[in-house]
Amino acid sequence: ATHGWSHIDAARKRDLIDAIVSGKATRGPLHAELDLTDRCNVDCYFCNQMDVRTKQQVPLPHAVRIIDELAAGGLKSVRLSGGGDPLFHREILQILDHLAEKNIIVDNVTTNGVALTPAVNERLVKNGAREVVISLNTVDAADYVVWRKTDGTQAEYVMWRSNFGETASSGAGVIANAAVPEPATWMMLTFATASWCLRRSRAA
Repeated sequence: ATHGWSHIDAARKRDLIDAIVSGKATRGPLHAELDLTDRCNVDCYFCNQMDVRTKQQVPLPHAVRIIDELAAGGLKSVRLSGGGDPLFHREILQILDHLAEKNIIVDNVTTNGVALTPAVNERLVKNGAREVVISLNTVDAADYVVWRKTDGTQAEYVMWRSNFGETASSGAGVIANAAVPEPATWMMLTFATASWCLRRSRAA
């Protein structure tokens, strides 16, 4: 996390150590994981949340109260997650804006990429988000339709791919390659690297 042990001052470290020794609660966390929603815009058949997913999400007023309470306790960064895609929360833009107002960094967000719109990208880049993890688990448009159990069209795949290059136009100085490679390229590189490491270990 952005605000891990190496990023806090000596006084805060002493506060944490004393709390552990005494068994008494200390101030609020510096980093927290916010599970914003169970909602998701795709239906991947391999998802471990598929059988328990609902259409519920944390209401915006409640999300704001949680953020305010944690910020008052010293919160500095968050990971956005949940049973669904956090960017599919209906008020994700307002949540990102409120986190920025409280000087809370988005340390990590994991998404399928469909909802990684220019408006979301601009906020993440402008507010110093550390890491955006995008699912790359399909080979091509036809494969996407099968894996994601969509309505049978490839429109979401086109959107999914196009979103990889959106930060290049955010005006925030982010360097991005607009010619995004197919996910199959990453998969092949991963397998090739794993195979090479296996051969090296056997040779040793």
